[in-house]
Amino acid sequence: MNSIVIVCAVITNEQNKILLCRRSVKKANPGKWEFPGGKLEGNESSEQAIIREIEEELDAEFIIQKPLKSFHVEVDAQSFTLIPFLGKLSGSVSQSTDHDCLEWIEPKEMLRKDLTLPDIPLACYLLENDLFI
Repeated sequence: MNSIVIVCAVITNEQNKILLCRRSVKKANPGKWEFPGGKLEGNESSEQAIIREIEEELDAEFIIQKPLKSFHVEVDAQSFTLIPFLGKLSGSVSQSTDHDCLEWIEPKEMLRKDLTLPDIPLACYLLENDLFI
């Protein structure tokens, strides 16, 4: 089975909060929260993909600080490879093309949100490794 490769952005702000996005009713998994991002296209690198995805979804420039550990997740007999990047936005963001709500939250609040299944291991990893201290 081929794995779908997904890139995502763990976006932090000056208050050390994380941006989570709630999927709109027009998307798969409506109402679930996730880190913004999406699928690789063509021959682009994961870095090119996350910069493009954030530009498309949030109309903002994503500045990569560092790549994070990748995760392989099985959801309903589908395999996903999640490639996350830690970074910041250049400028502000107020809306999304794929989400009906954007929220800056304290890292400890991540697991209280109804996250998409592929994002749960990443949230656990972020908390277990104190990446926000």
